[in-house]
Amino acid sequence: MIAALPLLTAPAAAAAAAAAAAAKASPDIIYYNQGNGLAAENTFGFKVLKLALAKSGRRAVLRPSPLGRITEPRAIEAIAAGNLLDVAMLGTSIAADAKLAAVPLPIDRGLLGYRLLLIDGTRQGEFSRVQDLRQLRGLTALQGKGWPDVDILRHAGVTVWTGTYEKLFTMTLARRGDFFPRGILEAYGEQAKFSPANPGLQVETSLLLRYRFTSMFHVAKSNLPLYDDLYTGFVRAFDDGSYDRLFRQDPGIQSALEKADIRHRRIIEIDNPYLSPTTRAIPERYWYRP
Repeated sequence: MIAALPLLTAPAAAAAAAAAAAAKASPDIIYYNQGNGLAAENTFGFKVLKLALAKSGRRAVLRPSPLGRITEPRAIEAIAAGNLLDVAMLGTSIAADAKLAAVPLPIDRGLLGYRLLLIDGTRQGEFSRVQDLRQLRGLTALQGKGWPDVDILRHAGVTVWTGTYEKLFTMTLARRGDFFPRGILEAYGEQAKFSPANPGLQVETSLLLRYRFTSMFHVAKSNLPLYDDLYTGFVRAFDDGSYDRLFRQDPGIQSALEKADIRHRRIIEIDNPYLSPTTRAIPERYWYRP
């Protein structure tokens, strides 16, 4: 005869129940990508990530991925493989959507597609004479290896040379390319950070390239709970006004929009044929228009 299993005493049962409840209540650890440029913690996207998780009701602790600062292609592979990276803020692309699940909401309302040009400041006169895309095609753009923008610009007929992120600023001044397009939220901060080592690096003052482009949260296709939480939390934040307050009060956004003075720039519209169906389906209300 098999002996009956002993029943837990009342104190033991209570302790076991408390331990189970504590384990269940423990916040999840979510690893995010650190990017390969400015620290993610200093970006608007990271603030939106925290807001979306808070609005979803999920208890989570955000930690930078132990993988460190890696390129977008490596981040895509790491998330897909479940390798110490749970969520990444990546530029939308068909390639990323093929391997990952993109939360279909623009983190920055599409400001990533508002592109200012980092240039050698002594060449401002050349750029002031550029009136349209046809004339822009006579100049060479610089972009990072594996960035979605490379294909977008090349499709528009612009010659693009690539390099590693840190070297692109030096390449701009060395005339290995003529201009380095950066998102409106990136250009001024990067100019301030990299100009001491690259004297003469300036934000061009007369042009703005614009194409439909944004960064979105990307997770593994198997990680539906995180996908649902990010989507639900983002929509709640947008609907209750907390996202808009974060957007309008963010010093980086307000400073960039003020400095850029979009209304007094010549806007060169560029088509982005590489938008994923997910991105094309995003309602217009989520996109920024000056």
